[in-house]
Amino acid sequence: MVGDPGYDVAPLVLQLASPLDRAHPIPILRGRYALLADALGVPSERLVAWSIARAVESALWYASRDDLAAGSEEMATVAVLAKLLAG
Repeated sequence: MVGDPGYDVAPLVLQLASPLDRAHPIPILRGRYALLADALGVPSERLVAWSIARAVESALWYASRDDLAAGSEEMATVAVLAKLLAG
């Protein structure tokens, strides 16, 4: 496999018992990213940044197909993930 190991963690973190469906997703997300960061030897901020990049890319893809509702959902994910980087 070639590439940054952080690129592929978003589906694992976000789709498994989706923390975004919870009232308080930040502690769950923080724990998941910390666990993966430790296992991969990569800073958790880098993993979160890749997840944000993938969600923005997905939002743009949806927008290019006039599915603004799905694009908005992806950007809502971006907003939650950005809180992890803000502290």
